[in-house]
Amino acid sequence: MPLKKIVFVIPNLKLGGAERALTTLANCLASDGLIVSIITFDYGHSFYALDKSISIVPLNTTTKGFLGSLNVIKGTPKYIKSIRKIKPDIVISFMDYPNVICILWNFIAKQKLIIAQRTDPVFGILPYGFRSLRKLLYKKAHAISLQTERSLKIFEHIKIKLPKIKSIIPNPLNKDCYDDNVLTTKENVILTAGRLSPEKQFNLLIDIFSKTDHKDW
Repeated sequence: MPLKKIVFVIPNLKLGGAERALTTLANCLASDGLIVSIITFDYGHSFYALDKSISIVPLNTTTKGFLGSLNVIKGTPKYIKSIRKIKPDIVISFMDYPNVICILWNFIAKQKLIIAQRTDPVFGILPYGFRSLRKLLYKKAHAISLQTERSLKIFEHIKIKLPKIKSIIPNPLNKDCYDDNVLTTKENVILTAGRLSPEKQFNLLIDIFSKTDHKDW
């Protein structure tokens, strides 16, 4: 039976990579005629443009730090109520601790659940108290999406069992991110952007570049 209704779950829809990937995917699915809803842990405002048909369901909880992550549990009744009202064919959670929380919620909701791993399994932003839960619960999801083969190998190395269904899916790009008509002549500049936190590994990028022979870059 083809999918008709999909629910995404994410902490918020602010400016960020996971948020951009989710909204790109959600817009694409909505344009294909699927009924798409997005459940957010916060108050539901989106930085990225969304298809008018997509509904946002905010749980209205705070999510900062470990205590904020626990506070999300207060959104359990509204999450369960929303899932039972929408009756999705599948739920897709984005990012580490939403994956853990959605698996916990799924013991009640009992929906087909895909968890999307969006950060490095070791250097990610998963609150410390949730790491043991991840080790116990990740295998309970129906499937997992990872961005790279390396992430899959890291999970194997740190001995965390994953769902039987595993897919390597790189980040999507929408048509606004590139232009086939742009001039191909460019300056010798490498540009990267992101927050200065361990999982971004800018130190590694700088060390690698320092060992290259591209002095004119």
